[in-house]
Amino acid sequence: MKSRTALHTALAISIALFIYLVCTWTILPSEGTIEFQGEGVYVGELKGRTFQGQGTWTSVLGPVYEGEFKDGVFHGQGTMTFANGAKYIGEFKDGYMHGHGKMVFPDGHVHEGIWDADEFQGDHADCGHDH
Repeated sequence: MKSRTALHTALAISIALFIYLVCTWTILPSEGTIEFQGEGVYVGELKGRTFQGQGTWTSVLGPVYEGEFKDGVFHGQGTMTFANGAKYIGEFKDGYMHGHGKMVFPDGHVHEGIWDADEFQGDHADCGHDH
């Protein structure tokens, strides 16, 4: 009887530990750094090894994104600073500039308004720069 109780206790502890580890690795957010050789570095909140929550992605090509991630892509509020010095501040959806946002270009002109899949939907004549 005593060995059966000890076996049940050990089994219950093992199951609890397994559940804790699975939740820690795949469900509960954590913080970390992931480097992708030749691509860039992510620093921020993770769910497992997926970018989830607040973080910063620094590409080896120059762009830096700081903001919200969902399921590994830019999603929510964020700021993208491009290698040429342009900066987009606003909403992102599924990895694209999408929703209300403002792009400030190195020469000072601004496109502010609605973006759809990285495309500005406003009138370029209203942004202080002729196209």
